[in-house]
Amino acid sequence: MRPELIMIDEERDGGSLTVVAVLIRNNEEFRGRATGPADASTHLDIVCRATLEAAKVASDRQLDVDFAGLAITDVQSKPIALALVRVDNGENVYVGTARVKSDGATKAVARAIMDAINRPLFG
Repeated sequence: MRPELIMIDEERDGGSLTVVAVLIRNNEEFRGRATGPADASTHLDIVCRATLEAAKVASDRQLDVDFAGLAITDVQSKPIALALVRVDNGENVYVGTARVKSDGATKAVARAIMDAINRPLFG
């Protein structure tokens, strides 16, 4: 069974932002954490890294997975999050997408990360 994103929690401490992503798989919760500067230019990257960390914990195998990039763009006037994930030292690059809905870009980028890795890494 593939993991499902259930929560993104953010905590600011001075100039630092910590994001915790929580996934559920087979009724078990898995958490990933990432920390970085609390500024707008890195906020969504930190969310992506936390989501990937949670996916690594949820996986049944050792994963060589790295966040490779993110963009939010409009497709026919609808905002879309695009996430790139490198696997196996960059031998494979996966792309995930998610529509930015009313719950905002934070959840959209986390969903895009999960879209990129769910099928290739979790079947």
